[in-house]
Amino acid sequence: MNSRTERKALVDNFFHALSEDGNVAAMRYTTADFVWWHPTHGNFTRADMSNIDAAIAQVFAGPISLTISNVLLDGDYGAIEAQMDVELVAGGRYTNNYLFLLKFFGNMICHLKEYNDTLYASQKMTPPS
Repeated sequence: MNSRTERKALVDNFFHALSEDGNVAAMRYTTADFVWWHPTHGNFTRADMSNIDAAIAQVFAGPISLTISNVLLDGDYGAIEAQMDVELVAGGRYTNNYLFLLKFFGNMICHLKEYNDTLYASQKMTPPS
């Protein structure tokens, strides 16, 4: 069984790797059958993550700043509230609030659900016509 302290360290390590080194680096904290659910794109497997980094690089110009404001852990589940801030390739900044729901298996993350302001995301990432 994992302690709350160990789970908190896992969460910190996962999100630090995600913001500093990208999705592929963060996968070292996930199970082989890990699934990331996104509100507009559905499920991504661990194998899909290498393609995600390439797609993100086309939209985000610089390093992602991900600031965690709240972490709630209860047994095999966690809820993480965070804010992302990053410069956009097209100019301007993308600053959105996120809620990540995690499920743990042992000392790894096996499932993640991502919630954010999808209207804001669509408006900021879609070029004006």
